Amino acid sequence: MFAVSHLVGFGVRVPVLTGYGSDVTSGATVTALLGSYTNLSNLVDDNTANAVSHNDTTIPAKLKVALTATKQVEQIKLTSSSGNPQRMPTTLKLYGSATGSFAGEEATLLNQSGITWAGSQETKTYQFTNATTYQYYAIECTVSQSGSKFEPAELEMMEGVYD
Repeated sequence: MFAVSHLVGFGVRVPVLTGYGSDVTSGATVTALLGSYTNLSNLVDDNTANAVSHNDTTIPAKLKVALTATKQVEQIKLTSSSGNPQRMPTTLKLYGSATGSFAGEEATLLNQSGITWAGSQETKTYQFTNATTYQYYAIECTVSQSGSKFEPAELEMMEGVYD
């Protein structure tokens, strides 16, 4: 799946992606940018039995994840809550920010649409290219049902591993 090494002219070695590291959300703080939520810490608690509770029907939903240090995230995993796949995104965007303000300075890292969820406790994995380290990331999504809520069980974020 991944290349072992890559040489480019005159023996210059270019790093090659060989896999993904462990989840970097340990100790992260989650806050709402759009919508009202409770139990936001459940999003990054490494326990898919605990879901985020969306208190209103603000869509798109947008949550900010403040990591404990800057990370070059290149993969995310999003897990649906138990019994509520209809409360998972049909569109998903991920942004990175150096400041955390998400007021126009952010970079779009992922823009996925047409997502379908078959059942509860389902995990979707998304990989993308990101050459920059950020301490702040935001996840924005819409859900398929009118008036529905965004209530995920878990978000994992991983850095790329290079040889």
